[in-house]
Amino acid sequence: MRRGAETKEQMNFAPEGLCVEEPCVIRLENVVKIFSGNLRALDGVSLCVRPGEVLGVVGPSGSGKSTLLRCINGLEIPDGGKVTVNGCELLPGRKSINRVRRQVGMVFQSFNLFPHMTAEQNVSLAQRMVQKKTAAEADRVSREVLRSVGMEEKAGSYPHELSGGQQQRVAIARALALEPRVMLLDEITSALDPEMIGEVLDVVKGIARKGATMVVVTHEMGFAREVCRNVVFMENGRVVEESPAQRFFSAPATERARDFLAKVL
Repeated sequence: MRRGAETKEQMNFAPEGLCVEEPCVIRLENVVKIFSGNLRALDGVSLCVRPGEVLGVVGPSGSGKSTLLRCINGLEIPDGGKVTVNGCELLPGRKSINRVRRQVGMVFQSFNLFPHMTAEQNVSLAQRMVQKKTAAEADRVSREVLRSVGMEEKAGSYPHELSGGQQQRVAIARALALEPRVMLLDEITSALDPEMIGEVLDVVKGIARKGATMVVVTHEMGFAREVCRNVVFMENGRVVEESPAQRFFSAPATERARDFLAKVL
């Protein structure tokens, strides 16, 4: 067989820790995460997120949704099972974690902007420090992504001069600037006043329409119904139900999901 003509099956026998060809951008296989007191925050979770898919993760507080995202980007290392991002397996150790994180952009509930830096400087910092871009190149990309989230005119503003919705849009721009293969969004509207939620969700909808691969933890059921292709319902660290979004919201398969939706819709 000529060089470079290996089959997919042969590629999957690559040495542990190397990236291999994968049909799923994100794959979780029987992932377990245990915290102190033997609390199983994740209890055998298996998922496959395909290219261009927007997966919504919903469920009651404490069901393991945020821990799921933290295990995908290496903020938490699973105690069991396997996490693969774009064919790269997440393993203990800085080299493996950095390999995965280079492909993942994460936006948190809190904005986590540096208060002494302008919006443009906040977006540029990781590009210069992590991707080793020149200041000129990082600033150019920063202006482009700030424009894409409607914040170009606020590029020179400091966080205290911005509303909560504007700060969250800067945080989204910061993640987009690194050109990740995957975007993870963790309750990004939970810290916002109600009138600011719409402007942030509109930005996310625009990103989704461009074909981004995203995993979205949210309590905004209308948003999940409109934007997500599939929905996972979690409780007690387990996936109780997984189905296309329209089916989940119109005819959930499990009694627990029906009870949850009756309370939140």
